[in-house]
Amino acid sequence: MALLGTTACSVDISYDVNLPKADTDVGAQTGSSGGRILDGRWLNSDIIGNVTEDTPAELKDDFALYVNKEWTLTAELPDGFASITPLYECDLIIQERMKKLFTDDSLAGHDAELVHKLYKLVTDWEYRDALGIEPAKPYMDAIENIDDLQGLYSYMCSEDNLMMFFPFTANVDIDDDDQTAYILYIDPQGLTLAPETEYQERTESGEIFYTEAEQLSVYMLKRLGYETEVASGMFENAMAYEALLAEAVLSSKAVKENSETDHYTLQDIINISKGFPIGDMLASLGYTGDLTICMDRPVHYLRINATLAQFDDFDDFYGIKEGDGMYIPPEDRVAVW
Repeated sequence: MALLGTTACSVDISYDVNLPKADTDVGAQTGSSGGRILDGRWLNSDIIGNVTEDTPAELKDDFALYVNKEWTLTAELPDGFASITPLYECDLIIQERMKKLFTDDSLAGHDAELVHKLYKLVTDWEYRDALGIEPAKPYMDAIENIDDLQGLYSYMCSEDNLMMFFPFTANVDIDDDDQTAYILYIDPQGLTLAPETEYQERTESGEIFYTEAEQLSVYMLKRLGYETEVASGMFENAMAYEALLAEAVLSSKAVKENSETDHYTLQDIINISKGFPIGDMLASLGYTGDLTICMDRPVHYLRINATLAQFDDFDDFYGIKEGDGMYIPPEDRVAVW
């Protein structure tokens, strides 16, 4: 209970309000320090300096202050922090203990050896700088060598690349409707220009994200040996792909307004996603169909393949032919594309 909802922060907020006088039962009070003390009904106890030894801490007025007054009086902000909470203080302690494990040579065994080796590799910047861009080249070479849709799916589902290129996230958690059961939640991947509305009409903020992503992507691709024009084209293609994904993603507002979530079996999801190997992708993650699948997005999110299949360029690039699951005859395609 002593860790319940209180935050110490450095913000100094002044309110221009007419507070009750000191001789009334609420509002301003004068403590032994002679200062003007606000009780829990008027006081923001989260602001450092607002709470003093003389500040009344009544359960009926401010439960968080009632429980945490002693902590609030002694709380100090770590360097670089704008706020701190008792729970986050505990988290920082745990983080420090975890960091010590990385360098504790007294720990023996296979797992300890792996952790120590990884830590040394990650923190050895001279070694990493000496490698340069070389470690990234095999990834680009593998992608360059993909020449059909099946090759793409195989690459996405390989152990080395699990979830790196999936157009969705998959997480197991407690079922909101049944706290005794687990459920598999499927959600869209994050977009570079989030929120998804940025792909319809880019705002000033979206333009900033776009420019930063473009500069970083083109720079890295040029380091990998691509000409500037080719690198820029690759980035534009990536943004065009994200724009197609964005069409199938509900806005945050729409998700909140959609209070109901849809539950499916694995076979339901496979049927919905005809032509897209979501079953293989989930299987590569170890999911065998024993959990219900929950989506708070409409089922058409998994039909992004239906959008892609409207384009000749998509067919040509991935070698889609008549008879393939992703093939849609020209006469059956949506006219808007």
